[in-house]
Amino acid sequence: APPPPPRPQPLPEQDNADAPGLPRWLVPTGAGGLALVALLMWSPWNQGGSAQEEVPAAPSTDPAAPATQATDALPDARSLAASSRAPVLASGQAPSAFQAFRDCADCVEMVALPGGTFRMGDDASDEPDEKPARDVRLSAFAISRYPVTRGEYAAFVAATGRATSGGCYTDRATRGSWAADPQGTWRDPAFSQTDRHPVVCVDTGDAEAFAAWMSQRTGRSYRLVSEVQYEYANRGGTRGQYFWGDSSEGACYFANGGDATFKRAVPSISWATLACSDGFERTSPVGSFQANPFGLYDSTGNVWSWTRDCYVNTYSAAGTNDPVNTTSGCANRVFRGGSWNDDPALLRSANRLRYAPTGRYGVVGFRLARTL
Repeated sequence: APPPPPRPQPLPEQDNADAPGLPRWLVPTGAGGLALVALLMWSPWNQGGSAQEEVPAAPSTDPAAPATQATDALPDARSLAASSRAPVLASGQAPSAFQAFRDCADCVEMVALPGGTFRMGDDASDEPDEKPARDVRLSAFAISRYPVTRGEYAAFVAATGRATSGGCYTDRATRGSWAADPQGTWRDPAFSQTDRHPVVCVDTGDAEAFAAWMSQRTGRSYRLVSEVQYEYANRGGTRGQYFWGDSSEGACYFANGGDATFKRAVPSISWATLACSDGFERTSPVGSFQANPFGLYDSTGNVWSWTRDCYVNTYSAAGTNDPVNTTSGCANRVFRGGSWNDDPALLRSANRLRYAPTGRYGVVGFRLARTL
């Protein structure tokens, strides 16, 4: 598979002394940025479009404060992430809709989602593989509350002896220019991480082995999330370009994407960046940004997530009832969600990318799904 496109070299984070009233990482740079962020932070979750009729509404997380709230009173999104872990389900207990839970004390945190029908794809997109948009019906399932973390993956490797070899596409040799790196691994993706960061430099085999390990430990059915499940979960009942609306401005409240921090690293980059600064040059600890309407963190940005699906460049023959394309021997697998250095177009809810399933990349991790 071809390597990912060149990425910029990170530089040390700069203090945002010009905006002392905001958290240091949240500095809008576009015209009218401060007012826009205030509006985004306090407006209803479904401002990007109404939810489909058959998608149950998630419990409201809107603080219902006026859009004119003073910017120096805006909360730091990092403080809005869950401060304690989700409860462990009792034996035989079924989670309720939108409940965060774990199947064991050190298991991956999950969120139970009700089934429903939603509009998948985007007929207005310039990308032909996002068309035709269609209504898709899904059964209830659970999905990871966060991307699987480096710490969770480390526990899996320690328990199973999973090999950590094969290299990874990183920019170790020349910052900003990604290439095959024989030294690259999930332990060393050529940038610093803690155990709370999302794991990267894993391929689909690694992710599926992790899911099988979770199934064995819990007696529940875990697997990689499907492409349809990912878009349904990421949209959270909304219909906008992003789960927070149709504009990418103010996105740094909700997602770790390619932003002003990224732009400072390589001023000569030719693609668009977000008109704000999230303060993270690479991956961020999971849960550092506001959750989407379904209570999922980092569903947009931070790292891409591998899915179960083989890539097909159109939805014209796609199914509409719990569809998943697992054609044997497919050359490419789909991943979704965008990453820490992607432009606004790649962060859209309908966007799709693909790589060889055996590839490992410093921008790609994974989430799990679980049968309910």
